[in-house]
Amino acid sequence: MVSTIKSLIATTKECSRTLGELIWVSSKASAQSTSTLMGVAGGFAGMAVAYGLSLIAPVSLAIAAPVFTGFGIVIAIIINRGDSRNDFERKLEQNRIASEEILRRINSLPRNVPQGTLDELWNTYNILNSIRSFPAQNNVAVPPPTAQNPILLSPNKSKVEIPVPSQKNDVPL
Repeated sequence: MVSTIKSLIATTKECSRTLGELIWVSSKASAQSTSTLMGVAGGFAGMAVAYGLSLIAPVSLAIAAPVFTGFGIVIAIIINRGDSRNDFERKLEQNRIASEEILRRINSLPRNVPQGTLDELWNTYNILNSIRSFPAQNNVAVPPPTAQNPILLSPNKSKVEIPVPSQKNDVPL
């Protein structure tokens, strides 16, 4: 009877320790983004596919596991993002390229450029970088990446320094 009680106490302590570990892991996981969690789930799914495949076919688990795990991670994240996120990222990249081209043209203009030409280029640049350029559900205004502190001509032909965005990806998507 005494050994049974000691065993029960030891089991209770072990369950309590395991529960504490699970709570800690759960709180760490809950702080992650949905894409990260989907990637982890996709990795486990890919690993399970590789393991199952190795049981029914002559496939090396050492080779199949990393391949299927990697594919599982990528596929789960892409599925989680959905078509709208992929479309938004594509449009954002197109907008960035167009903005850079307009800034390149403004920088290459001679000092005696007609005011109308300069105004039109700045207007195009402003339209590209306004919130109106993006769908209403994705209101994000992002300055285009530029070289360190470029000097540009403003619409009134005075020199303007464009602030350089930080190197971190601090714009949530």
